[in-house]
Amino acid sequence: MHEPVQARYEFRAFAPNLETVAGRLAAEGRPSELERFHDLYIVSRLTIDGNVKLRGDRLEVKELMAREGLFELWSPRLIAEMPIASDRFIDEVAPCLGLDMKRPRIDMLAETDIVQLCATMPALEALRVDKVRRQFTFAHGLGEHVKLEVLSRAFESVAIEAQDLDDAQRLAAASGLDQHLNNSYPAFLQELAFPP
Repeated sequence: MHEPVQARYEFRAFAPNLETVAGRLAAEGRPSELERFHDLYIVSRLTIDGNVKLRGDRLEVKELMAREGLFELWSPRLIAEMPIASDRFIDEVAPCLGLDMKRPRIDMLAETDIVQLCATMPALEALRVDKVRRQFTFAHGLGEHVKLEVLSRAFESVAIEAQDLDDAQRLAAASGLDQHLNNSYPAFLQELAFPP
């Protein structure tokens, strides 16, 4: 979805098929063109309160600020061009992964360096997520329907977000999304990366 400039209430569901919910969003919102891309998520077994992903030439980090009823309030913490200074990664990204990390020996971290760093840490996993996404714009919020593949498994995700909790609740209820479990990308990917 569009990266918000301030905190947004979010509700996201994952399932093998969410076409019915997506259809309700499409009936109410203004749809975008389909987008195809992949994200590289840095998944932590220690926390689900930080959403860390690399998309193209950017590193994006969001932090869970609060839970209100069924909804989660996520706030952007960092959007940085890659490569990123290792000091900045240690100071601003690692805490969102629940880690107190030692400084790497190199000054700048490219995507391959971050993947290698994850490979040396049992608490982290770098997961590629291939996505086909359509977004929906509403008067007071956003929605999206994503077909995704991760670890050779296919899923769908539908989400809404809004700055105001009442608007988020209305969007979730109108689409039937609130009949599903709210499950963020960090929580969903943690289950896949670190099965019991």
